[in-house]
This record gives sequence, C-alpha cells and structure tokens, in this order.
Amino acid sequence: MIHQARTLRNLSLSINSSNVPLDDDISDLLLPLIDLIPRPASSALTELASLHALTLSLVSQLSFLSDTLHMARQSSIAANRKLRVAREACADWKSELEQIERSRRWIEDGDWDAKCRNRSAANVCAEVTDGFEDVCRGFEERLKARSVA
Repeated sequence: MIHQARTLRNLSLSINSSNVPLDDDISDLLLPLIDLIPRPASSALTELASLHALTLSLVSQLSFLSDTLHMARQSSIAANRKLRVAREACADWKSELEQIERSRRWIEDGDWDAKCRNRSAANVCAEVTDGFEDVCRGFEERLKARSVA
C-alpha cells in the first residue's frame, strides 16, 4: 500500500509539474485515485504529544529517584562512619575500664612491703607509661591517617 501511495504521489507530481491542461476523462480517472492516498490522522499527532509528555514525566521521575538513591547512599555512608567511631570509642572505654579495675585490684591487694622489695611499683609505673605511650602512638597514627585521607 505504501508503495502504491508513493507511485501515485510521483505520478501526481509529474502531472502537476507539467503545465498540460487535463481533459475530463483524465480528471475523472484521477479523482478516485486521489481518494486512495492515505492522509495522516490527527489522533496520531495527539498520541505522539501525549507519549512525549509521558516520556518527559518518566525521565523526571527517574532523575528524582536517582537523586533520592544518591542521598540515601550518602546518609548510609555517614551513618557507617559514625557507627565506626562509636565502636572505637566503646572499645577504648572498655579497655580503660579493664585497666582501672586491674589497678584497683592491685592497690587493694596490699602487701606493700613485698611489692617495694620486688620493685613492683617501678614495674607498674613502667607499664603505665608504656600504656600511655601506646595510646599516644594510636592518636598519632589516627591523625596521620586522617591527614592522608
């Protein structure tokens, strides 16, 4: 059908481009053929406009969904960071409480004469200063890691 319509169009263009007057027999023959030429429906244009509007709406909604997912991902990353910091703080707090409890038990055990003879106090002080140095090294490593990141 499309081929026939093209052929008819080409014929009509050749007839229209020539300045030859048409007699009645030829015009009677061509009029029914002209009715066979398909005409575009106006509903197709309306449907295309509607489809275009729906496509724009879908693109807008997908863009909004993408932005929402990005924001949710950023919130999740921030929450994970805070959770990691809280876990580290709890671990440090637990370690400090264990060290405090150990120190209290050592003080409450008494027997100070034996501890003085064995220089236990010097050993404990050395342990305390070593622990303090470990904590300072940990702070230093964290600061270096943050400055690199």
